[in-house]
Amino acid sequence: MYSVQIKATGKYVKYCDDSWYETSKEPWRLYSKEEADKIARQMRKHYVYAVIISDGENDTYEFTGVKKEEPVQAEKKSIGKIKIKI
Repeated sequence: MYSVQIKATGKYVKYCDDSWYETSKEPWRLYSKEEADKIARQMRKHYVYAVIISDGENDTYEFTGVKKEEPVQAEKKSIGKIKIKI
């Protein structure tokens, strides 16, 4: 069984779905390796991009998701100035 630890806070994920997650200071080894990978991907929806997945013994690895890039706004350009004489 594996635990999912948030790298930035050091807390462990106790529960996670698309809209909410719960953490604890205790390492909860509740998940299979596949479930831990799925939770690591779901955490990106909660703006958590780096987690550590561990079985508490030999198998430990870091999962780093890619942050969503901000959309680039086009630069405003003008052709020229219009002058009107009255």
